[in-house]
Amino acid sequence: MLIFLILKLTMLDKLTIFNSIALLLKINTLKNLK
Repeated sequence: MLIFLILKLTMLDKLTIFNSIALLLKINTLKNLK
C-alpha cells in the first residue's frame, strides 16, 4: 500500500513537471509570435 502511494506521488510529480514545461513552451511561443 505504501509503495503504491509513493508510486502515485512520483507519477503526479512527473505530470506536474511535464505540464509546467509545456506551459513554459506555450508562453515562449506566444512571446515569439508577437
